[in-house]
Amino acid sequence: MGDWIYDIDVTTATGDIRCLGVEFDDTNWWITGAANMTGAFIYRLDYNGTLLNSISTGHTGWGWRDLAWDGTYLYASDSYVIEQIDTSTGGPTGVQIQSPISPARALAY
Repeated sequence: MGDWIYDIDVTTATGDIRCLGVEFDDTNWWITGAANMTGAFIYRLDYNGTLLNSISTGHTGWGWRDLAWDGTYLYASDSYVIEQIDTSTGGPTGVQIQSPISPARALAY
C-alpha cells in the first residue's frame, strides 16, 4: 500500500528513544518525546532531519502524544485537554480544547 517516499531517524537526531507524535508544518518536522523518561519535550527538526530545538513541555511522564497541524498551529494532548502550540516558540498558546478521553489520541485536522 503506497510507496516509501521519505524517512528520518528521529531517535538519532533527538537522542530520545521514546518519540511519540510527529507532524510537518510545511517547513519543519515536530516530534514529541518522553526524553527517555527524564522529562517531556517537543523537538523541531528541519526538513532534512537536523535538530533545531529541544523544548521542554513542562509535562511529566510521556508528555504530549500525537500532533495535528491546522496550517497555523500544532495541537497535542497528554490529558483531557488538547493544547494549541505556537510553532514560533514550541510552547502552548493558552488555547485549550476539552476531550472526553485522556489522553486525546489520533489527533487530526
